[in-house]
Amino acid sequence: MIQKIDYKKLLSRLGVKKGDMIYVASNILPLILNFKKYKINFKVDALINDLQNHVGNNGTLIFPTYNWGFCNKKTFNYLKTPSKCGALSNIVLKRSDFKRTKH
Repeated sequence: MIQKIDYKKLLSRLGVKKGDMIYVASNILPLILNFKKYKINFKVDALINDLQNHVGNNGTLIFPTYNWGFCNKKTFNYLKTPSKCGALSNIVLKRSDFKRTKH
């Protein structure tokens, strides 16, 4: 039997509340592999959606999306250059409900 994660309960236990500003940095690959090992159904988009709902319209989620190509004189396009900060930040970059800043 595959278990389902109650993200809302988890976020409440972590103290996340409406209006919070949260910096979300994670290497989710080990997390995904661990959940798979224990037959726990893990959905990245569900986690992101619940994070959004939990902080609400006045909250902010910040995902690092650095790319160090400039060190090698490569051009950077903030709309197209992928993140080198892992899968989670690249998943967020593909979503239309998130915006990448030029900073």
